[in-house]
Amino acid sequence: MQFRSPFFLTYLTNSLLVMYLPLWQVWLLCGAVGKSAASNNTSLTVLNDGSEEDDTINELHDDNLYGDEVRDGSYNQIPTYSNSIPSAPKAEPYTHWDVIQVALVIAPLYVLSNGLYNYSLFMTSVSSSTIISNLSGTFTFAFSYYLGLEGFTYGKIFGIVACFLGAVCVGLNDSEKSDGASGGSMGESSAMGDSVAFFGAVCYGLYTTVLKYKIPDDNGISMQLLLGYVGLINVIFLAPVLICLALLGIEQLSHLTGAVVGFMVLSGFFNNVISDYLWARSVVLTSSTVATVGLSITIPLAMISDFLVQGEAPTGLSASGAILVIIGFCLVNVSKEVESELYFYVCDLLGLQSAYERVAKEVMLTSPIKRKSSELQVAEP
Repeated sequence: MQFRSPFFLTYLTNSLLVMYLPLWQVWLLCGAVGKSAASNNTSLTVLNDGSEEDDTINELHDDNLYGDEVRDGSYNQIPTYSNSIPSAPKAEPYTHWDVIQVALVIAPLYVLSNGLYNYSLFMTSVSSSTIISNLSGTFTFAFSYYLGLEGFTYGKIFGIVACFLGAVCVGLNDSEKSDGASGGSMGESSAMGDSVAFFGAVCYGLYTTVLKYKIPDDNGISMQLLLGYVGLINVIFLAPVLICLALLGIEQLSHLTGAVVGFMVLSGFFNNVISDYLWARSVVLTSSTVATVGLSITIPLAMISDFLVQGEAPTGLSASGAILVIIGFCLVNVSKEVESELYFYVCDLLGLQSAYERVAKEVMLTSPIKRKSSELQVAEP
């Protein structure tokens, strides 16, 4: 089955997202959408009923948090809190126009990232496209760090490098296989195709970062509604472009058959409608870098699938790549606090930790109340 119309492939698969608009309306009528553009008044209102305020006060008065000083009476300055804690302002509900404005910013980056990747598959080898596309994790972290969405950690740096090296190993293994098979013109690597894949990785990093920047948390906006408007924008604005390309003969649509279109719709349903929704949710719930690097987990999963379904055992190079990807994904999820704990633990084992660093460890890794208690214990004669 030969198909060489990457723009039509991008247009059709991205347009499938529009099905989220009627689905969102159905879910809204059924009460399945709790945080939507039509009814959102739950954000930042947990203090209004006083329950969280009471829990905070009870927690602060828990004797276990103060240590022995509280029970002995030596620590008399127990902080007290009045009932005048200001309540957080209610979040204004998102309107459809607010969601459309976000979609107008995200849609071009979404189309460019998918379109450039599809074009790269037709212009260079699959292995080269896979390796270069995994640079998106690097660009995502760089953009997120520049915008202040994520902080610098060594775990993220080493994790991104490990995932990229794993993709390189898998790509080199696939390249060796393609060299042994009959190679066509579409399997030959080209500088232009590599450049297209590179810019696709940049656009993917931008798309991920902008999505997190526009939707920093899970309060308010409906991801189904947002992706539905992204699909609608794709249908409206890219239809004239597709018609022009078809009339100019750039996009060959005469060879399209029902089987080809059906396969594209099925593929787009899983790769765009379902997969992109789950991935966008992961961006909001975690971080841009974690979600982007997490896509590399498809490498070891695909390897396991090949072994179970086709009985194809992984080679040493591909197995090494899969292990690097898993290690990289774990490192990216290491927080700054865990890094600090590991640092002090290693220093303790090696005997390199000074008294000042021990105090710094208590200050960095304990709660404010326990930290105050620790400072009093150090000051005692």
